Amino acid sequence: LSSNPKRDYTASRGEYLTAEILARYLGYTFVDPAWCICFDENGQLNMAMTIRTIRASLLPLKHAVIAGFYGADMAGKIHTFERGGSDITGSLVACALGADLYENWTDVSGLYAADPRIVDHPETVSHMSYRELRTLSYMGASVLHSDAVLSASEMEIPINIRNTNRPEDPGTMIVRHLPSGVVKNPVTGVSGRKGMSVIQIEKVMVSDGSGFSALMLDILKKRALPFEYCLTGIDSITLVIRSDLLDSCKDDLFEEIRETLNPDFIGLREKQSLIAVTGEKATEASDANVQVLERLTKEDIEISTINQGAGKLNLLIGVPEERYEDAIRAIYDLRQNMTRRI
Repeated sequence: LSSNPKRDYTASRGEYLTAEILARYLGYTFVDPAWCICFDENGQLNMAMTIRTIRASLLPLKHAVIAGFYGADMAGKIHTFERGGSDITGSLVACALGADLYENWTDVSGLYAADPRIVDHPETVSHMSYRELRTLSYMGASVLHSDAVLSASEMEIPINIRNTNRPEDPGTMIVRHLPSGVVKNPVTGVSGRKGMSVIQIEKVMVSDGSGFSALMLDILKKRALPFEYCLTGIDSITLVIRSDLLDSCKDDLFEEIRETLNPDFIGLREKQSLIAVTGEKATEASDANVQVLERLTKEDIEISTINQGAGKLNLLIGVPEERYEDAIRAIYDLRQNMTRRI
């Protein structure tokens, strides 16, 4: 290393050295992703060039080991993906080579229907869709990086999540359409994240075409403050934002909202969590969303927000952090009851 190495360069060396050692052990060609995973000078992936250079680098080889997690720009400067970025590298390689299957080997035998740190011995999901995986991964199921699904799904390349320590286990297969004969639960899985804040802004007739919602979103855009989701009603806007992003600008943000929008009321609920319940099979069991909400009510778990996608089961539910684990267990228990009735 140089005396003042760049952060991304330093972070990439573990992957680089591990891949080169493995390549030498296997007698395969080592391919440095700095040659073929192409970023621009701002650290953004150049997809078209990456696909071309991966093909040029790998197609002539019978066997190869490529490091994950990083690439380089035209000047040779190393750039890394975010944590879990080796999954993205694998997906890009599968896409570039037109693979029949992308196997992602990890330390678990597939994707669980719930967090095993909360639910004892949760069931492994045998099949799920690309969209279900992205939702569950984004909301906390950490087996596969959510962005790794994008290129594979565009090419409709199945992803098989497998366990390196138990290679005999079939793992989870990620596909666009279920194979014939596969029986699937209406609720595929449940995952979530703590550390959320809910902002409630009220003003009479905010939906009357005055541009109130657009102005609110413009305030967030200028501050580069992302939100998890935004709900609008006749007289209100509800925003769910990560607390760690909101805390440093909360007072200034509220002051700007008051000056710009002159709302009738601004409320803030902190220490909230967000739970995703997903299941594309639920189109055949249209009361699955009702059952989820009824179960939380039965367990006396307060629901602070609800965001429901159209058609297939795609619920985002806000609950207080102190009841987060209770809610995950309740929804998983409901899922298992549905399984027994299939």
